[in-house]
Amino acid sequence: MAGVVAAPDDVAEALGVTPGEPVLRRTRVYRDEHTNAVISHSTSWIPAVFAEELPELVMGKRLTGGTSIDLITRHTGRPVSKRFSTMWARTTTPADAGALEIPEDTRAAVIVLTVRIVDTSGMTIEYGVDLGGPGCRWAKEESAG
Repeated sequence: MAGVVAAPDDVAEALGVTPGEPVLRRTRVYRDEHTNAVISHSTSWIPAVFAEELPELVMGKRLTGGTSIDLITRHTGRPVSKRFSTMWARTTTPADAGALEIPEDTRAAVIVLTVRIVDTSGMTIEYGVDLGGPGCRWAKEESAG
């Protein structure tokens, strides 16, 4: 799903905009291939200027040609210079129920990961928030070199 919405306070702070200012929100759900349970719910918050300049970001479908960050850096000619990541555990809240497809009264540990992506001009081009489903593991494989 994708669309332009009013920036919540935490998103506004991360993107360096005024709360309530229009920003682009893109969401994705990652599922377990065997059980179809939600492994994680991911939200990317992007300055609204890129929604106007790159209309494919506003379409609610998978991007071709890379990630939103790839599209933005190719468009601006400014590569990513820094990534600021934070990860913590917390207990689910009723607000998590819809995103994780769990009962509203579920009380379980989840992992929250935020990543703020800054380009070489110093502009935050994306703020990502991933919410890991209860009892799920995240694994990442990277090639060396």
